Amino acid sequence: MKECYARFAISGAAHFVWTFPFDDPSDIFHLFALSATDLLISRSDRRLVRECKGDNCGWLFLDGSKSGRRQWCSEAGCGVHSRVKRYRARGDR
Repeated sequence: MKECYARFAISGAAHFVWTFPFDDPSDIFHLFALSATDLLISRSDRRLVRECKGDNCGWLFLDGSKSGRRQWCSEAGCGVHSRVKRYRARGDR
């Protein structure tokens, strides 16, 4: 299997760029696939991967919250929709 690591290189006068060990831009898919696989099988980060509890969402996200109890992939999207739905289900008060 070909190594697929990005490198930080100097390009010109004090300019830094990311370089990749492949020529074909479509090979960047392999870099993402390797990174995702590494994340899902690593022991330390595996517990941080969560599935969004929003209706019809199912996105995976990294829970970097202090308590580790984040429920939604996006507070502005799925979080707000979930709370509005719960509020409407309680009825008018």
